[in-house]
Amino acid sequence: MCGGNSNSWFDNHRRWKVGAGSNILFWSDYWIGNDTLKKRYPRIFSNSVLKEGSIDKYGIWHENQWIWQIKWRKEWFLWETEIINEFMDELKTIKIDACRNDEWIWVGDTSNSFTVSSAYKILCHQNILQPHSFSAFNFDSF
Repeated sequence: MCGGNSNSWFDNHRRWKVGAGSNILFWSDYWIGNDTLKKRYPRIFSNSVLKEGSIDKYGIWHENQWIWQIKWRKEWFLWETEIINEFMDELKTIKIDACRNDEWIWVGDTSNSFTVSSAYKILCHQNILQPHSFSAFNFDSF
């Protein structure tokens, strides 16, 4: 039920919270928005030189400030400028913190912490499990 399937109910309800970015795959992990960058920006992904790598491989530290530096296979056409600017603006909303570890958060509950109860509610809501209605159990039948 959880498995390695990146489209599983479990994977769809957890996200990375970025720290230093050394454990999070830039293009393939859920860390910004509701989908992977590879799925949301396929044209940008196809032009990236580095297709597999953690977030910390896509920029540098300069005077204690993180600067995104993504290498491209080719120059962008003028008509692609708007999507590139949107992409870079989105990246700039993420604060990279070299002193903090990356960590998983559970988006299936407002506390951002996994609970069996929150998982059960998700599974029932997605019709993966059927909620059980418990009636009085008759112990006299034993």
